[in-house]
Amino acid sequence: MLRHFAIWLGDTGFSEWIRFTPGAIQWLQTIHILGLAALIGAAFLLDMRLVGAVRTPDTAAHLRRRFLPSHWAGFAVLLVSGLLLIAGEPGELLFNTTFRWKIAGIVAALVLTLGVRAALSEDAPLSALSKNRRAVLAALGAGSLALWVAIGLAGRFIAYIG
Repeated sequence: MLRHFAIWLGDTGFSEWIRFTPGAIQWLQTIHILGLAALIGAAFLLDMRLVGAVRTPDTAAHLRRRFLPSHWAGFAVLLVSGLLLIAGEPGELLFNTTFRWKIAGIVAALVLTLGVRAALSEDAPLSALSKNRRAVLAALGAGSLALWVAIGLAGRFIAYIG
């Protein structure tokens, strides 16, 4: 069924327009990487605070308001540019094992980000949270950072590892 979808999508005028417009794939990849940079930048800044590598007097709720909008904006750019890249090269991407690992990592990272969002609901400084709560936040932060870096690397290796 996925093979039929990939063939159909690859035969659409939109897919051919993306594929055969000079520079279209390269521009989409550039936009995709910029979205990844925004997302990983926001994740890094937040996660370093969650794991305790950067001390902050900010409340948990303030950290959520400060960093998660940039995170979600970067994700929106990734989603749109990623879907356009898939439309341009469905056969090359949909059956690539590295691409599938990347998508699985994105799903896991999004679930983890929702966990971080829920955990950052208190209007108290991180240092005032219970030791157990700080440990959970540190684990969520470390996992989030590791997943987004792995996703970025997987995206880079799609062209080389099928």
